Amino acid sequence: MGLDHIAAYDGVIVAKMIFDKQMIDAAKNLKIISTYGVGFDHVDTEYAKEKGIVVLNCPESVLRPTAELALTMILASARRLRYYDHTLREGVFLNADEYDNQGYAIEGKTLGILGMGRIGQQVARFAKALGMKIIYHNRHQLDEKLEAELDAKYVDFADLIKNADFLSLLCSFNRLKLTTLLMLMRLNK
Repeated sequence: MGLDHIAAYDGVIVAKMIFDKQMIDAAKNLKIISTYGVGFDHVDTEYAKEKGIVVLNCPESVLRPTAELALTMILASARRLRYYDHTLREGVFLNADEYDNQGYAIEGKTLGILGMGRIGQQVARFAKALGMKIIYHNRHQLDEKLEAELDAKYVDFADLIKNADFLSLLCSFNRLKLTTLLMLMRLNK
């Protein structure tokens, strides 16, 4: 089918579809590209800029849902949800002694947040409401007022890995960055 069908469009909204140089060139009338969500990884933003095309995102659309998902994963981990879900689905009925280890409460536990952007800040708000201690590492330390509001303490990467009971990765990654991060975490733990 080719790319002729996009030649007439003035604007496009893309989720994860790759919008590269070839696509941009095919969209002769394009004036705006909007991504559904935060990231621009799938759009050649530099080339779009060269062509005078505005590239926008919709960060608010995923802010709260992403933070809620991060919190859900923390709670599921603390309460051993995967284990109990698996035993139930397999028809394994646990005796009373096996229910003694239903995980633990997150109140008083330390949440480490790597990447304290808007999503990280929302996760911190949720965690604070549940009584967690919050430490974070970010490219730049937050201002004192925001740190006080979130009750969050800035730490270096090694301390984040060493002191967090839970770690929430809320920064952009590519495969190389993620592999490097995982290796560093292993060395620091």
